Amino acid sequence: MNAAEPALRSLLSLGARLWEPFARTVQSRRLVLCFHSVQHDERPDRGYVSRRLRMDVDAFEEVLAWLQEWASLVTLDELMNDEGNGWRVALTFDDGYVDNLDTVLPLLEQYQVPMTWFICTRYVEEPQALPWWDLIDYAESHVWDRLAFSCAGERFEYDLRRPGERKRLRREQRPRFYEAQAPGRRQRQSALAAAVRESTGQALPSNGFARPHEVAEAAGSPWITIGAHTHTHQNLGVCSDADVVHEVEHGRSLLEEWTGQSGRWLAYPFGGPSAWTQEVARQVEKQGLAGAFTLTPDHVGSAPHRFAIPRIDISPQWRIAEARARIFGADLFRWARTAKAWTQ
Repeated sequence: MNAAEPALRSLLSLGARLWEPFARTVQSRRLVLCFHSVQHDERPDRGYVSRRLRMDVDAFEEVLAWLQEWASLVTLDELMNDEGNGWRVALTFDDGYVDNLDTVLPLLEQYQVPMTWFICTRYVEEPQALPWWDLIDYAESHVWDRLAFSCAGERFEYDLRRPGERKRLRREQRPRFYEAQAPGRRQRQSALAAAVRESTGQALPSNGFARPHEVAEAAGSPWITIGAHTHTHQNLGVCSDADVVHEVEHGRSLLEEWTGQSGRWLAYPFGGPSAWTQEVARQVEKQGLAGAFTLTPDHVGSAPHRFAIPRIDISPQWRIAEARARIFGADLFRWARTAKAWTQ
């Protein structure tokens, strides 16, 4: 991030707030919003979830109530087949965290709002496997000593008694996990997990995902539609065609086994521009899905095709004003991204 970017985001947010009254009454848009985890505090009884993914329950309910003031909240199928007027919004939740059931679902029932639940099946199937992003966050927040491990010919040492070292751990390890193919990622995950256990002298917690029987039960709710999110949450942008097919097929087959639904829609893991390619989209389309979603923050009508449909990721760190700005300022932020690309 360069020094000018925070100022540019503030300017875009201001422009979006000024634009909102006009947009709400004149524009017609279809939006897909993405959430991950919703809970008040860490819940050790149901596994560990990264602090950076946890949205506070009150903040989520504030967003939910605000959305109902001005938009029609519909299912993903209804949204994608609706060419009508006005603002229509579909809510989606990625990964498969259990708080989506015991915290989010009661609120959706109260407000009568449907959601699509994009489930990554490996972590549902393997309770003791912490996703690497949760593992890094756990190390940052629970290790208060030295942390050392080796992987892929590199030696890493961090003194996590120092805040700067915590930032360095995240800065160095996140891109290595993200860019690794499955074997290398598992090797790194095992090495880091072993180092954390050695440093803390304790077993790692289970993950915060729902279990197969809970996913099966959730599939019977009239407010939940099951969606696919691959098997291991691999960055598909670095996968071979065969690995893309396996990730999608295996994840969908497990969903079918648990729920009787394989998922008509796919959410690309991570969802950013480096997390999928046009070739990935072609391989996904061959699997008979209705479409696939990115995390390009834009409205549905801007999609070049049904396997590159935008979603707006609602960050747990955003206040309601920021969420409003990102939603109504989607066009402004797209123009800014295009302008930035032209200048590079």
